[in-house]
Amino acid sequence: MYNKNPYIILGIDNNATISEIKKAYKKIALENHPDKHHFSKDKDKHAEKFREASEAYSFLINNNTENNEYWKSMWDDIKQDYNNENSFLKNLAKIFVNSEYINKNNKNIFKYTNLPITHNISVNVSYIEIYNNLEKKLRLILKHINEPIYIKIKCKDAFPITNKIYIDDEDIEHQITIKINLKKFKNFKHIITDDKIDFITTIDLNLLDIINGYNTKIMYIDNTERDIYIPPFTYNKYEIKNLGINNGSLILNINYIKLTEQYYNKLNDNDKHKFLELLYKIFK
Repeated sequence: MYNKNPYIILGIDNNATISEIKKAYKKIALENHPDKHHFSKDKDKHAEKFREASEAYSFLINNNTENNEYWKSMWDDIKQDYNNENSFLKNLAKIFVNSEYINKNNKNIFKYTNLPITHNISVNVSYIEIYNNLEKKLRLILKHINEPIYIKIKCKDAFPITNKIYIDDEDIEHQITIKINLKKFKNFKHIITDDKIDFITTIDLNLLDIINGYNTKIMYIDNTERDIYIPPFTYNKYEIKNLGINNGSLILNINYIKLTEQYYNKLNDNDKHKFLELLYKIFK
């Protein structure tokens, strides 16, 4: 649905006649046509003005009973200002293909305008695939292509988004945007910041571990056993640099196992007395 103010875009009054609409559109179209600004640093700005003016003009004309006569004259007038009629038609067709006025299910539209057909794909990869930058072969079923195509990606290199180009048998370009999604591994999860990935897991520590420091082994995301040492008096979390992806970290969340009555009652009375004496010396 068109939800802009076409009169503001064309710079005309709300009660403008078709002749005034035509004149305003012709002026903007000739000043901002892509053929005139192909090598300009502001070509995107002019292309946007041309697109908006074309949409505004189309909206006003399509909602006016006198449109047939003026559509024909508008085409004739603008084409006279360009030597390459085919180039003009293609550029104008691109404007309408990028809008909502033309059904894009017709593949010939893309062939005529030289516009690429775009595809957005999501691919799930495992931690080990991205950590070791493994190659993954994708079998894709794409719109407007009768047979499946095969594309190879390197998981880490492709993260988080990669773009591939495919040219079909009719020389039509397909732009394929592939988004990489990560699958969780066992007790690990992840946080993504820009293209950096931190891996997170939880370690249980008791009072002895907190005081004495903690050595352990964990099965890491690459299916290798890693030696982990957590220094004494580490609370909440401990970060090990460069064990993630793209300078990310391994973050160990500390789950502190509290000294409960059940544990305390494992001591005999004499040990309890000694333990309390030690605590008294520490906290008093």
